[in-house]
Amino acid sequence: MLHNYLIIAYRNLLRHKSFSAINIIGLAIGMAACLVILHYISFELSYDRFHEKGERIYRIRNDHYDNKGDFSHKRAITYGAVSVTMKKEFPEVVEQARFFPAQAIISYKTKGGKSVSFREKKVAFVDASFLTIFSFPVIRAITGPLSPEKLIENTNTIILTESMAHRYFGWENPLGKTLTIFGEEQLLVTGVMQDVPVNSHIYFDCLVSYSTLLPEAAESLDSWNGDNIYAYVQLAKQADPKKVEEKLPAMLEKYRGKAHLDKLTLQPLSNIHLYSDLDYEAEINENGTTVKILAVVALLLALIAWINFINLSTARAMVRAKEVGIRKVIGSGRTELIKQFILEALLLNCISAIFAITIAQLSLPLIQDFTGWELPKVSLIVMLRSPVYGIQYPFVLLFILGSFLSALYPAFVLSAYSPMQVLKGQFKNSVQGILLRKSLVVFQFAASVLLIAATMAVYQQLSYMLNENLGVNIEKTLVIDAPSIHEEGDRYAEQLQIFRNELLQNPSITGFSVSSDVPGKPIGSSRGGVKRANAGEFVGNRYNIAWVDEFYFPQYEITFLAGRNFSQNFSTDKSEGIILNETACRQLGFANPQAAVGEYIFVNWQDKKQVIGVIKDYHQHFLKEALDPVLYEYAKRSRNYFSIKINASNFSETIGQVQQKYTSTFAENPFNYFFLDAFYDTQYKSDRQFLKIFGLFASLAIAVACLGLFGLASFTMAQRTKEVGVRKVLGASVNDIVLLLSKDFIRLVLVASFIAWPLVYWGIHSWLNNYAFRIGISAWFLILPAILLLLIALTTISLQTLQAARANPVKSLRYE
Repeated sequence: MLHNYLIIAYRNLLRHKSFSAINIIGLAIGMAACLVILHYISFELSYDRFHEKGERIYRIRNDHYDNKGDFSHKRAITYGAVSVTMKKEFPEVVEQARFFPAQAIISYKTKGGKSVSFREKKVAFVDASFLTIFSFPVIRAITGPLSPEKLIENTNTIILTESMAHRYFGWENPLGKTLTIFGEEQLLVTGVMQDVPVNSHIYFDCLVSYSTLLPEAAESLDSWNGDNIYAYVQLAKQADPKKVEEKLPAMLEKYRGKAHLDKLTLQPLSNIHLYSDLDYEAEINENGTTVKILAVVALLLALIAWINFINLSTARAMVRAKEVGIRKVIGSGRTELIKQFILEALLLNCISAIFAITIAQLSLPLIQDFTGWELPKVSLIVMLRSPVYGIQYPFVLLFILGSFLSALYPAFVLSAYSPMQVLKGQFKNSVQGILLRKSLVVFQFAASVLLIAATMAVYQQLSYMLNENLGVNIEKTLVIDAPSIHEEGDRYAEQLQIFRNELLQNPSITGFSVSSDVPGKPIGSSRGGVKRANAGEFVGNRYNIAWVDEFYFPQYEITFLAGRNFSQNFSTDKSEGIILNETACRQLGFANPQAAVGEYIFVNWQDKKQVIGVIKDYHQHFLKEALDPVLYEYAKRSRNYFSIKINASNFSETIGQVQQKYTSTFAENPFNYFFLDAFYDTQYKSDRQFLKIFGLFASLAIAVACLGLFGLASFTMAQRTKEVGVRKVLGASVNDIVLLLSKDFIRLVLVASFIAWPLVYWGIHSWLNNYAFRIGISAWFLILPAILLLLIALTTISLQTLQAARANPVKSLRYE
């Protein structure tokens, strides 16, 4: 029997080639797009799940409140003593580890005795227990069996990743060799480990023993004062994290006193990448909302494809009605017919699934290039077979459910025909069947309106952020890393002045400034204990603090609202002067910027500073973030960045000249640079990526819906051939016929738009709430998608309606 079913299904597919092609292409595109999105989602969900003890690892989050009890800020970093104290006092804590990322110049000597230096931006100082908690495999060790925690137990030891080991030593064995860090500390290479997986929320190129930190740094990083450590704890198997959290307030009160304004919580390791948006995250995390939105898009794509199948299958009822009637007359039962039609539907779905996997596999590299997705270099075939990613489970489940549900209704409808009515020619599509098809088409149209509106909103928000006035001029600014290895004190100040003067003699260079931070980077330091000198108690708000020289504000064209810039003419500026931004001025309670100038404030509870100026707020970070209060002190020593304003057409030549001066002045420091406008623009990488991803799959969803609409229109026109012929004989024009045949679809678009509009408004409003600076929701977000969809729908069915309207009525009536 199965063999006969397969033969009949095969012949039916060949006999109705257009129907089969539309269904297979639509299903294949929908499944392929769904599969690619599931590939991305499964990768995002796999973050940090490769650690064997991952379910028991928690990061300690530090929230801060002011003394009025109001929330101030949330931080991914905390005090260096927190995790150590927790292990000592809480029996539920099995192990702890601290992670302190840093930048450092690391040098080594070649066989010829030449010193080669690299500025490493992914150096991590960690406790020896770091490799006990986390599953970062060490593949080579200096002595004995692999015992990772022993390799960085001693001071001045380092473990390299494979990439870093190859960069320094090529194919030589790095074990036992030494590297120099901070220009003086010698590090012994004790191990080589695998590169950090791309699905890790922390990245590093090497691990250095925590005790290697300079004494002055280690003292604050081990205490309850310096809060700049990423702290992790591993709980016992039966430990309840909620009960551990309940002990944290008492621990804080014991070591920080009753006046502390912190709240510590345990953050599950697996939640960090998608559901953590804290200050000072170790890396840029993804947004869980984005992943959920793409999951909805994947589901909509699959639903639209299967809705097309249902619509086309039920619309073909007239074509297959006589087949069903004859087969019932010669003895076929309804059960056999249901089996037959379900088998045909499953066969179509299986063929589509094979095409879908092929399309997805072939198109994935192109999609990655277009969208900028950074996915693991694993083929979809491997991912479908691998239990690590789990992509096969949702795909197979979705395929089975979709295939059977899309097959059941057409099978029951087709198998229910009365053979007597069919053979007498009295068969007509039921009202229920027509209503169902219209409802499904409305669903497709509503989904399309929602997708078009969402794409418009993402595009408009991104355009707004890219074109909004930042309040700072970052054009033609070359930023280079300031030297980390240099002379001390006055000697370095002389070197810096010589370097500045030599650069400014170049006619292509119009400005040079020194700063701790540059626009596009979150300010890396903050201070508490800030208040006006004549105010009452300290408020627990924290203020970002940056160090700049007197050339920084003029060079970046930052506006002063009151007061003045730092100046060499005022000796007290270097020790006592401070400049506020507009937000800091307001938060400190000054009536206006002018009222703040000349007043004194306390910073860090005891440092008394005089406000010499107030600048207009500018966007230090991208527009997704709110404006922070910032205090600016004078840069009295080496800072992180040199900003160089270039006014030349030949940038490469100017960069070469800058590099020559830099290497001759600061010989032991590598020359690293970037253009600030391009760097600032990288902050919107994820937003651009989301726009491309969403736009691409929204377009595919609409294309699949139009493909089904085209097929549905062709069957509708075929059923109304006689009606069209009669109307033309009675004098109807082509325009009248086209309008008649199109108005049903126009009604469906209007109904779908009314249904989609509340969802459009709610969805865009919810999404825009993630941005501190955002566009408004205009009526065009509701009207334009409906107009575009109407045009798309009319264009899709125009070929069929025009063909029917222009047909010779004689042939139409003869056909009937």
